[in-house]
Amino acid sequence: IQCKKSLLDFVVSQDFRHDVKNRMAVYGSDWVDGFKDMKKCIPAILFLYFACLAPAVSFGTISSLITHNTLGIVEYMLSTSLSGMVYSILCGQPMAFIAPTGLTLAFISGLYRFCTLKGLPFFPIYSWVGIWTSCLFIGL
Repeated sequence: IQCKKSLLDFVVSQDFRHDVKNRMAVYGSDWVDGFKDMKKCIPAILFLYFACLAPAVSFGTISSLITHNTLGIVEYMLSTSLSGMVYSILCGQPMAFIAPTGLTLAFISGLYRFCTLKGLPFFPIYSWVGIWTSCLFIGL
């Protein structure tokens, strides 16, 4: 007997669903237990805040110079904070270090130059690159 597979079966593997099902019972306690000892929690939060803030500010400044203020510190800080929050909630790893890298900056610089030379709008092209990259990661 063949059962019909839904789109969810192609996007989310059976192993992932099994892991979520097993961890669901302790998922809430993972978050609550972390805040029981505030002497350890507050320094860890402050360390990660400043560790994630420094690359966002430095790469945002450089990106602002390269892209003529198209992308800057605010965009880097917003993307770093949002991706860090989503990652920590969905992946069960709240102490993750999410930050931009030099390779990201090099790619943005090259894409901005390409768009400038061809007379193309930068943000739509940059958005479509992100959408296609996401689709390829999910598909693979």
